[in-house]
Amino acid sequence: MEAFLIIISYIIPFAILYFVIVTAVKRGIDQSEAGRIIIENKVRNKDREKQ
Repeated sequence: MEAFLIIISYIIPFAILYFVIVTAVKRGIDQSEAGRIIIENKVRNKDREKQ
């Protein structure tokens, strides 16, 4: 039981840290000019594939 609590006490902070980093990177990409261009190109490519 003690080992289980130790494992959980390490996993939860790293999971939270992972989600914080993913969110920060996503916001950074969305707000940058390069990120906007990449997203626009992906949308254009998907539209071309549908036609």
